[in-house]
Amino acid sequence: MHGIGGLGVREPLTWVRPARRHWTGDLLTGYFDYINICRPEAPMTITPSARDLSRVDTLQVVVRENTPFLPKVAFTLITIASMAGVTLTSTGMGLSWSQTGMRWLTLWSTALAGGFLVWRTVYVRGREPGTDDAAVAALNDTAFDIADRVSRWVAVVLVLGAPGALVVPTVTGAGWVSGLLVAGSLLVAALMAVGVRRAPVAAAAALVVAALLVGWAWLDAGNGWPFWIRLLHLTAFTLWLGGALWNIGVAMPAGRQHPVVPAVLAGARQLDRFRWVVRFALPTIIVTGLVMAGAYRSLPIQWWLTFPGVLIPLKVMSILALVVVFITCPLFRHCSPVQGVCDIEDLHLDDDVAAAHVPTAVDTGALGAAQVDPGRALPAPADGVTPGGGVVPQVAGAGRGAATGTSPGASGPATGS
Repeated sequence: MHGIGGLGVREPLTWVRPARRHWTGDLLTGYFDYINICRPEAPMTITPSARDLSRVDTLQVVVRENTPFLPKVAFTLITIASMAGVTLTSTGMGLSWSQTGMRWLTLWSTALAGGFLVWRTVYVRGREPGTDDAAVAALNDTAFDIADRVSRWVAVVLVLGAPGALVVPTVTGAGWVSGLLVAGSLLVAALMAVGVRRAPVAAAAALVVAALLVGWAWLDAGNGWPFWIRLLHLTAFTLWLGGALWNIGVAMPAGRQHPVVPAVLAGARQLDRFRWVVRFALPTIIVTGLVMAGAYRSLPIQWWLTFPGVLIPLKVMSILALVVVFITCPLFRHCSPVQGVCDIEDLHLDDDVAAAHVPTAVDTGALGAAQVDPGRALPAPADGVTPGGGVVPQVAGAGRGAATGTSPGASGPATGS
């Protein structure tokens, strides 16, 4: 039976040397960041001391202090692209700069709210297969607290942008549509001011946003196929922009507060659901944008090189830059500051080593009862175990507290002292 965190040891543990390791001291109560762990041809078998075993308690999921910048770059790029598109179409409507700004603020705030609410109602799950429900609930509870604060700021922007529908010219007798759009924006603002913690409130607000998108598509494009093209364009933009807001403003700070394996798994699955949506939203934005830009194809080249025609290539370049960010973000692990959220494989060990030496409770992400003092620094290395290149136990992703469970081949469950 393997002993972990000061538990009894009845047989030797096999320890392996990591290819590279960071000593981080007390950043997260002390932890090792295992990177590129390799298994030597002849693993060294030793019998660790109780002091060595107690150091496993301090292993933590790695969390970077700074927020990754690529998601912020993506958020900025899609905002710039939206400003270029709205300015182009508003110029064709004969709107002034102030009216253009108001119209853009309405569409932008509606998209912020819509994608934000979709993450809350679709991507967040109360239970995630293979994880500890209590840890997932704790992560969600923190996320909802943060989301409520963010949603109230979005509500303020919605109120400021609500009159934007009134500046858009409409056909005779259709002024009531503009009035409904203003009322819808105010209703979404009121629901988001209440908070998104309660699922029925968030779902109701999301449905109102969906109705607003339909109304705006009709107001901008009228009937027929242009309506459907415009609706697809606005929907894809909404899912991406609001989802990016939740990831930056809610998921990242909530994940930082729960650097444990079950929370990492839940966060990774939420992010993956968003990524799947973006995989469809990105080409949808590109294709529908090109279709709408086709209306200007007969204009001379000089128009495309001057305002407002130059806004079209500007928007295309912004979208292409978004494609680059979308591809490189996971490659550089910039989707989240929490190790494993961007790519869950970052928490995986060699399968043979993990199966032989990681207790079941650690492998499934369950947490033990013993808690580590958050302020406790990592103990000094024992003899023969040095921060610069000694031997370390092959355990990954242990959360706060000692892991408990039955190791493969063990005679019984490990029990704490």
